[in-house]
Amino acid sequence: MSHDAQEGQYFNIIVINLDRDTERFNSVSKQISDFGLQFHRLSAINGASLPRGLLKRVKIGGRAANNFPGTFGCLTSHIKAWETSLTLEKDFTLILEDDIVINSSISSIDSNFFSQNFDLYFANNRISSHFNQKSSPVTTYPFAEVAATRPSGISTPGGDGYFVSKSGARKLLERINWARLPRHVDQFLVSASLVPQHLDVIEKNPALAEGIKSMGSTMGEKPEISSVCIIPAIVQHIVNSKSSRISSDQT
Repeated sequence: MSHDAQEGQYFNIIVINLDRDTERFNSVSKQISDFGLQFHRLSAINGASLPRGLLKRVKIGGRAANNFPGTFGCLTSHIKAWETSLTLEKDFTLILEDDIVINSSISSIDSNFFSQNFDLYFANNRISSHFNQKSSPVTTYPFAEVAATRPSGISTPGGDGYFVSKSGARKLLERINWARLPRHVDQFLVSASLVPQHLDVIEKNPALAEGIKSMGSTMGEKPEISSVCIIPAIVQHIVNSKSSRISSDQT
């Protein structure tokens, strides 16, 4: 399913959805339509359906991908979404997973919102849950500020909703070409968002520093990604929803 952004819609939307997850697709499709927005459905890569011999040869997070076929499928589906975003009309694309609730704050994204032209805008509530989610109007905070004050460091920040510019997508794809593949896409987004200017913030937060170390961060490598967090969040993760990624990892 593919619908170009309509007049008055200032960004593209890509929904990543496994073919078998029809109920999830119907839910997120209705939410997007209720806001009067158009979107593209991207058929997610089912890692469990890929040849095991191939998965054994690919390393994610330092281990063979056959140990985590669902997680590998999730990672490659996001890479596919970055590639797809480069073919769409608008410069910015909201990439969504399908186990989410879209908040009314999405209506605040107008033609001026992207004027600062960052590469990546984290739009989900998990990365910024410690901030006031009832604040108004929608604004952006530097990624390092949000990450450094997060009680749980940068564990499970979530890749369920974020905006990426075409420039940002190209940079992410360039980094994928040479960086060690992470196990999780949200870890890759976080690692790419950390730049040397953040060192003073990182050193003051042991949980943040440890999380970065465990990721095998490529901080300071080129190209650097300029990232911010949107508050209040536009996308809310559905707590306790059954994870298709984890289910596939356990097959």
